[in-house]
Amino acid sequence: KVKRKGYNKEFLEKDMTVVCHVTGFLPDEDGKIFWSTKGGNPFTYQAGIGSVIEGWDEGVMGMSEGEISTIYMSSNKGYGKIGNRSWNIPGHTNIAFEIEILA
Repeated sequence: KVKRKGYNKEFLEKDMTVVCHVTGFLPDEDGKIFWSTKGGNPFTYQAGIGSVIEGWDEGVMGMSEGEISTIYMSSNKGYGKIGNRSWNIPGHTNIAFEIEILA
Protein backbone atom coordinates (compact mmCIF):
# COMPACT_ATOMS: atom_id res chain seq x y z
CA LYS A 1 0.00 0.00 0.00
CA VAL A 2 1.67 3.22 -1.18
CA LYS A 3 1.51 6.13 1.30
CA ARG A 4 3.77 8.45 -0.71
CA LYS A 5 5.02 7.99 -4.25
CA GLY A 6 8.74 8.16 -4.89
CA TYR A 7 10.32 10.97 -6.85
CA ASN A 8 13.04 9.03 -8.60
CA LYS A 9 12.70 7.40 -12.00
CA GLU A 10 15.08 4.61 -10.97
CA PHE A 11 13.31 1.68 -9.33
CA LEU A 12 14.80 -0.89 -6.99
CA GLU A 13 16.24 -3.94 -8.66
CA LYS A 14 18.15 -7.01 -7.54
CA ASP A 15 21.60 -6.34 -6.03
CA MET A 16 21.00 -2.62 -5.47
CA THR A 17 22.04 -1.20 -2.11
CA VAL A 18 18.96 0.07 -0.29
CA VAL A 19 18.97 2.60 2.55
CA CYS A 20 15.62 2.86 4.28
CA HIS A 21 13.71 3.68 7.43
CA VAL A 22 11.57 0.79 8.56
CA THR A 23 8.82 0.20 11.09
CA GLY A 24 7.78 -3.42 11.57
CA PHE A 25 4.40 -4.08 13.15
CA LEU A 26 1.81 -6.77 13.80
CA PRO A 27 -1.37 -5.87 11.90
CA ASP A 28 -3.43 -8.54 13.68
CA GLU A 29 -2.39 -7.22 17.12
CA ASP A 30 -3.59 -3.61 16.82
CA GLY A 31 -0.43 -2.56 14.98
CA LYS A 32 1.97 -3.45 17.80
CA ILE A 33 5.42 -2.22 16.70
CA PHE A 34 8.23 -4.75 17.05
CA TRP A 35 11.06 -2.80 15.37
CA SER A 36 11.67 0.70 14.06
CA THR A 37 14.63 2.65 12.72
CA LYS A 38 12.80 5.96 12.78
CA GLY A 39 14.59 8.41 15.02
CA GLY A 40 17.77 6.37 14.64
CA ASN A 41 20.09 5.05 11.99
CA PRO A 42 18.51 3.83 8.74
CA PHE A 43 18.74 0.19 7.71
CA THR A 44 20.96 -0.73 4.74
CA TYR A 45 20.85 -3.99 2.77
CA GLN A 46 21.18 -5.51 -0.72
CA ALA A 47 17.85 -5.90 -2.53
CA GLY A 48 16.62 -9.16 -3.98
CA ILE A 49 19.31 -11.52 -2.69
CA GLY A 50 17.64 -12.88 0.45
CA SER A 51 19.30 -10.64 3.03
CA VAL A 52 15.84 -9.78 4.40
CA ILE A 53 12.74 -11.95 4.68
CA GLU A 54 11.03 -13.01 1.47
CA GLY A 55 7.92 -10.82 1.74
CA TRP A 56 10.01 -7.70 2.32
CA ASP A 57 12.43 -8.54 -0.50
CA GLU A 58 9.55 -9.06 -2.93
CA GLY A 59 7.56 -6.07 -1.70
CA VAL A 60 10.24 -3.42 -2.20
CA MET A 61 11.06 -4.36 -5.78
CA GLY A 62 9.85 -1.52 -7.96
CA MET A 63 9.82 1.07 -5.18
CA SER A 64 11.81 4.26 -5.78
CA GLU A 65 13.72 6.76 -3.67
CA GLY A 66 11.37 8.84 -1.53
CA GLU A 67 8.55 6.28 -1.63
CA ILE A 68 6.82 5.17 1.55
CA SER A 69 4.85 1.94 1.33
CA THR A 70 3.41 -0.55 3.75
CA ILE A 71 4.04 -4.17 2.88
CA TYR A 72 1.72 -6.74 4.47
CA MET A 73 2.69 -10.40 4.49
CA SER A 74 1.42 -13.68 5.76
CA SER A 75 3.66 -15.74 8.00
CA ASN A 76 4.89 -17.93 5.14
CA LYS A 77 6.54 -14.83 3.58
CA GLY A 78 7.64 -13.53 6.97
CA TYR A 79 9.03 -15.48 9.92
CA GLY A 80 7.07 -18.68 9.22
CA LYS A 81 6.17 -21.31 11.77
CA ILE A 82 9.19 -20.51 13.94
CA GLY A 83 8.58 -16.77 14.36
CA ASN A 84 11.27 -14.38 15.58
CA ARG A 85 12.21 -14.71 19.23
CA SER A 86 14.32 -11.53 19.25
CA TRP A 87 11.21 -9.47 18.54
CA ASN A 88 8.72 -11.72 20.39
CA ILE A 89 6.90 -12.67 17.20
CA PRO A 90 5.24 -16.06 17.57
CA GLY A 91 5.14 -18.55 14.72
CA HIS A 92 2.37 -18.29 12.12
CA THR A 93 2.04 -14.51 12.67
CA ASN A 94 1.18 -12.05 9.91
CA ILE A 95 3.49 -9.04 9.87
CA ALA A 96 3.87 -5.73 8.07
CA PHE A 97 6.59 -3.19 7.41
CA GLU A 98 6.27 0.48 6.59
CA ILE A 99 9.32 1.20 4.45
CA GLU A 100 10.63 4.58 3.36
CA ILE A 101 13.30 4.36 0.67
CA LEU A 102 15.99 6.96 1.43
CA ALA A 103 18.55 5.94 -1.21
